[in-house]
Amino acid sequence: MATLDALFEEIVTNDKGLVNVAAKAVDRNGKPIRSDAVYFIASCSKLIASIAAMQCVDRGLLGLDDDVTQWLPELKDAPVISLIRDAASSPQSLTRECRVEKGDLPQIITEKRKGIVTLRHFLTNTSGFAYDQFDPTSFVWRASRGQGPQTNLCKMSNLADQPVVFEPGQSWAYGLGFEWSGELVSRLNKMSFEDYLQENIWKPLGRNSTTFRPWEHPEIEAREAGMAVRTPDGGLAPVGSILPRPAPDDMGGIGLYSTVDDYVAVLADLISPQPKLLKPETADEFFTPQLGVDSPAWKGLLQSQHIWAPLTGLAPNASDEVLRKMDFGLSGVYVVEDTDSLPAGTLSWWGMPNLTWFANRKVGVAGMLATQLLPPGDQVPIELSGKLREVVFAKAT
Repeated sequence: MATLDALFEEIVTNDKGLVNVAAKAVDRNGKPIRSDAVYFIASCSKLIASIAAMQCVDRGLLGLDDDVTQWLPELKDAPVISLIRDAASSPQSLTRECRVEKGDLPQIITEKRKGIVTLRHFLTNTSGFAYDQFDPTSFVWRASRGQGPQTNLCKMSNLADQPVVFEPGQSWAYGLGFEWSGELVSRLNKMSFEDYLQENIWKPLGRNSTTFRPWEHPEIEAREAGMAVRTPDGGLAPVGSILPRPAPDDMGGIGLYSTVDDYVAVLADLISPQPKLLKPETADEFFTPQLGVDSPAWKGLLQSQHIWAPLTGLAPNASDEVLRKMDFGLSGVYVVEDTDSLPAGTLSWWGMPNLTWFANRKVGVAGMLATQLLPPGDQVPIELSGKLREVVFAKAT
């Protein structure tokens, strides 16, 4: 791994700077990052929530395509909402405008939802329950009620009345499916999601440094890596926690704190021929395209490519030929055919402080880059994660 070590040395010690990489970096106090440092992994939590939910499928507690509202009755009558707005308005400009004047909010149209909501919808971001801090329609709906975004408050009861922004399965929106999946697992097993993960994910893998609640575990909290933000002049400045501490609920999509070793143990199990956590055929389902080229959900995925394109090395103006090689698996974007940057069979996703993970069951490799740097999309970790994947796949193929 000399090449990989040299790569990390080159990127971490150059004058651009990078904070809290798993190899050779310092925290905001100048202390060396230890190998068992604990990271706020944000949306990297989604893979863990997905595995937990699919364990429930393996155990016959529910089916992937069952109507989940029989266990989550608060979602049963969630309507579909849409906006009447100037067709020239982009989602980004609309959101900015809505932060200014409530009186300028577009009109909201509400319709009765026709379709059911399934676990598959949750795990593929096709349920329509969108993140209200990112999705303009959900943001406007919140603003019309005199509310700000609720997701990062980590209180599931605040999300129970949120409508969907399309009929389930008919588009793609980054959202709350993984939070509701965690709540579903909790109710099916009659225990907190934290306790479920400890018993059914971390204990079988022999890992003990991942939790929704580091403040309850002094030995974990003491190892937390500090968070930093990139300043306008390109430097770094310390910043506080993104989520409340303590958080009221265990948020399956965004709430975990973990180590690189713990997380990679999950990835290694997922790509294993005989995984401990899932049946082999269930693990295969993660690496199966769930949307289908030209489906409404697939088209919605492409409209949101700014969210996931950096994971795959795609250029912002990627050709239609390249985009047709992409789909979504369970919990992450999936490469159906070889691209210039990733081989077919690669599943990947990211976390807000510029963490990324990837796994390929066919090739038999997986990896993770962990940092605690905001805002998401910083070019230094994007470059590093791309080179990391390049080195790993080159050595494996």
